[in-house]
Amino acid sequence: MATKKGIDFVVTKTGCFECISHISGRYPRFRVNGQKKTISRHVYEEMFGIIPNGLVIRHKCDNTKCINPEHLETGTMKENMQDMVVRNRSAKGSRSGKAVLSEHDVKVIKTMLLYGVPNKDIAICMSVGETTILQIKKNETWTHVPWPKKRKKRKSIYEVS
Repeated sequence: MATKKGIDFVVTKTGCFECISHISGRYPRFRVNGQKKTISRHVYEEMFGIIPNGLVIRHKCDNTKCINPEHLETGTMKENMQDMVVRNRSAKGSRSGKAVLSEHDVKVIKTMLLYGVPNKDIAICMSVGETTILQIKKNETWTHVPWPKKRKKRKSIYEVS
């Protein structure tokens, strides 16, 4: 554990300087001149200078508690959001706070769609709107849940060839 200006951190195997003091939610914060500020932003400014307006601090290591200046870079909020998507950190499916369905529910819905069950019937069965079913059908939502393979109909042993 190391201390600098009252900031305590540990060095992880990945080289992150993980802040263990000033924890407030996902990002370590403290007050500077009466204003709350993330420690990563403060460390970046101490090392590299003032951050231009409109830019945020991005963590190359994806560790929000990391304050290692080598792991910090500036960028736009759009770039930060793109990082989140590319690195698969965005909340998808049931991890989303708005989700009504689970991944299992969506697998069932996709199977029903594959076998031709009408959208309206699926919506009633799953207690969601028809729009939700249509969005799943069009691959506009729940794209991370794979479509099942349609099974071939088996011949009955009683059918005559």
